[in-house]
Amino acid sequence: MLENGHMIFTDAERSRLPATATTTRNEERTLELIHENRRLTIEELAGRLNVSVGSAYSLIHDSLMFSKVCARWVPKELTEERKRKRLDVCS
Repeated sequence: MLENGHMIFTDAERSRLPATATTTRNEERTLELIHENRRLTIEELAGRLNVSVGSAYSLIHDSLMFSKVCARWVPKELTEERKRKRLDVCS
């Protein structure tokens, strides 16, 4: 289509598959598995949840905000409860 001498391109409608790996149930199950074994690898998690490695990575890093430190999964930010526990332990 031409408009003012310029071609205009639009994408055709596509049928997109719904995101099935990043469900609330998978987030809860991922959190349970990490609490059971903080040394769990992304590949092991993907196998247990029956999702792709990319989806497992997204669940851990993007949804649950965990990162790997010294071979253990830890939250990126401490919750208020965890901050209080650290203060109690140090006192």
